[in-house]
Amino acid sequence: MVKRKPKKRASTIRPYNNGSLSESELRSKILAKLRQFSQYWKPAKSVKAKTKKCAECWTVKWPFDADHINSAVPVEGWTKTDDLFLWYNWNEFLRNLFVEEDWYQWLCLDCHKQKSQRDNKQRKLNKEKLWNKV
Repeated sequence: MVKRKPKKRASTIRPYNNGSLSESELRSKILAKLRQFSQYWKPAKSVKAKTKKCAECWTVKWPFDADHINSAVPVEGWTKTDDLFLWYNWNEFLRNLFVEEDWYQWLCLDCHKQKSQRDNKQRKLNKEKLWNKV
């Protein structure tokens, strides 16, 4: 058997936190904490108290998930690209993440999963179109 040399991986540039975090790692940590904090957002909780049915399939299946009617990360991508930091427009993201009651809907877990998959698929297609133009 012939031994192969392990492939060398390209070193990741880690410009943040004294060289311990890459851009994507920093963005992931920030997003995780913001989403964690958004679970305690009162307008979302008040919608849950009023909701009896899934907004898509109209069944009464518990548990429900809070869903932003307009995604926190726009499906069509960021409209203002001059404000990007770590590939995110944080002002727009925060405005979309912390919304009032009217901008939430409650979905059963199945519908929420399907909607998230649709949105992520469309987001990926839009991102590919954007990169192909550049």
